[in-house]
Amino acid sequence: MPESGRSQPSILALANHLIDWVMTAHPDPNVRTALSLPHIIPVPENDPQQNPPENPEGIKFISKKYTPENELEAVAKSVKNFVDSFAEFPDEEKPTIAVLVPRNQRGVEVVNELRKRGIEPIELISSTTETRAAAGSLNYLLSYLADPQSARKLSKAYEVWRRDVFGSTKNAGAERRSKLCPKCRSRAGRCGTASTH
Repeated sequence: MPESGRSQPSILALANHLIDWVMTAHPDPNVRTALSLPHIIPVPENDPQQNPPENPEGIKFISKKYTPENELEAVAKSVKNFVDSFAEFPDEEKPTIAVLVPRNQRGVEVVNELRKRGIEPIELISSTTETRAAAGSLNYLLSYLADPQSARKLSKAYEVWRRDVFGSTKNAGAERRSKLCPKCRSRAGRCGTASTH
């Protein structure tokens, strides 16, 4: 599913350039598989959530190094300024903003900082463990369906499908290795040593 309806064309082009750069020119060859095709494309014209119009000036690169606290304050201030710029608009015409964070705890910090500034966000970080596990499972399955030739994605999809055997996908690799026979490195008693299987 390479379509994205939340980003303007300049953001999509930048993201696609990052994919290409990582795959072909990243200085550390070990991370060149961290991103992969397909490129992100705008949604079709009949999609109800159309891409925003082109606005290259909306992309800002900030070379300043931030402490975590300064970054949090700068993001909250930027969101507040953006929200305030639409204060006179009717609610149905106000744009939405998404703040992506690397960890749930950072999301909680962003939410708290926004609330201090009078912004009541819709938070999607306080979902249940089961909801996050289901979303993660769907991610693995859809990733494989989008790229069926990927052995790595097939492996992850299989782990999700057989979670009853492997446990959580987070610990699946370690758990799977711990169930291997030390004699033959196989599973399920293939070598005949039942004591370890």
